[in-house]
Amino acid sequence: GREYKNYLAKNKNNLFYSSMEKVYQKLNLKMPEFKIDMEINIPLSRGLGSSSSAIVAGVFAANHFLNNQLTKAEMLNIANQIEGHPDNVSPCLMGGAIISMSENNQVYTQTIAIKNKFDFIAVIPDFELSTKEARKVLPAKIDFADSIFNSSRLAFLITSLMSGDNQLTSIALKDKLHEQYRGKLIKGFEEVKSAAIDNGAIGSVLSGAGPTIMVLAENNAQQIAEKMQEKWLTFGIKSRYEILSVDYQGCKIKD
Repeated sequence: GREYKNYLAKNKNNLFYSSMEKVYQKLNLKMPEFKIDMEINIPLSRGLGSSSSAIVAGVFAANHFLNNQLTKAEMLNIANQIEGHPDNVSPCLMGGAIISMSENNQVYTQTIAIKNKFDFIAVIPDFELSTKEARKVLPAKIDFADSIFNSSRLAFLITSLMSGDNQLTSIALKDKLHEQYRGKLIKGFEEVKSAAIDNGAIGSVLSGAGPTIMVLAENNAQQIAEKMQEKWLTFGIKSRYEILSVDYQGCKIKD
């Protein structure tokens, strides 16, 4: 990747490489030497799952070189062991909107059929926020009422995405578990989120651990993104945006 070459390990500590190695180890095989060229389009340390993409790509590539000895479920379990949680590696490997959980080192997934066609607008500020830093600000314990707030909205989010009820989706995207803590690390966070809603977005959320803000919209995607950029600039923060859609194929080998 043009802007990331100085950030990535160019030895066996590289996450893509070590993830490949994990597959060979799992199958009790010695990994041959590889020369790896990488093209990276996911901004690093922005809450967009760049580490998961490296892990999944490494596991998937190794399996390809080994004539697909592993099933998708087996690849997912290996990726989950490396990442430590399944919420990013599952959709990265499988594509689509995925609900996941792990129990006794086994990952379980369900696919949600999203009824409406949304634009997902990622507004990416010009600064990094490491997941480690973003984890530090989370409280050790959460309020019981906040837990109920989120769990009830999660149930509604799933059903409203499936039924196509945008009004309910908008309400269900509200959060009390992490945004109020992590938002403090991001200048202008609440104001930029409000700019999205004021310009017709269905909802806006902190993407991963941040600092990217992810927005759901059915129309006006460019206008929403530009208004959010303008708002962030008033706090002295430059940003760029990507208008994205859901990938339903997941990881695949390009010819």
